[in-house]
Amino acid sequence: MASSYPRPVVAYLRVSTEMQDVESQWIIIQEWAKSSGVNIDERLVEREPASGAEDERSVFQELWSRVREKKVGTIVVAELSRLSRSMQRVKATGKHVGRPPKLSPEQVLETLKLYTNRTPISEIARKLRTHKSTIYRYLKRYGVIKY
Repeated sequence: MASSYPRPVVAYLRVSTEMQDVESQWIIIQEWAKSSGVNIDERLVEREPASGAEDERSVFQELWSRVREKKVGTIVVAELSRLSRSMQRVKATGKHVGRPPKLSPEQVLETLKLYTNRTPISEIARKLRTHKSTIYRYLKRYGVIKY
C-alpha cells in the first residue's frame, strides 16, 4: 500500500518484561496501518533489561535522533504508554523533546525589550520575521500579558 507520508513511517514497539510480547503491539499497528492506508517502512523493537538499566544507545534514542535529523517523519505506536516512558527518559537526559521553538532565546529577549519600549506587536513580528500570534504567545508565556 502506498503511503502519502514524505518521510519514512517507523513502528516503535517496546517491552519492559520477559512476559510481554511485541507481537500483540505489531498486530495492532498493522491493523491501524491497513485501515489508514499507511505503509510502515520500518519496525524497531526496544527490549528493556529486567534491571531497568538504561542503555546509552537505546533504540528509542537512535530513533529520536533520526526524527531530529528529519530522516523519520512519523512514529507509530500501539499505545502511548509505549512511547511515554522512553520520552520521559530522553527528557531526563536534558534533550529537547517536541516542536522546535519559534524564537531563539535572543529573539525572546529582543521581543520583551521591544514590547517594553511600546513597539507595536506587528512591528516586532515583522522585525523577527514571524507571525503576530507567535509574539503574543511568548509575551503570555513570560507573563507580560494576560490574554
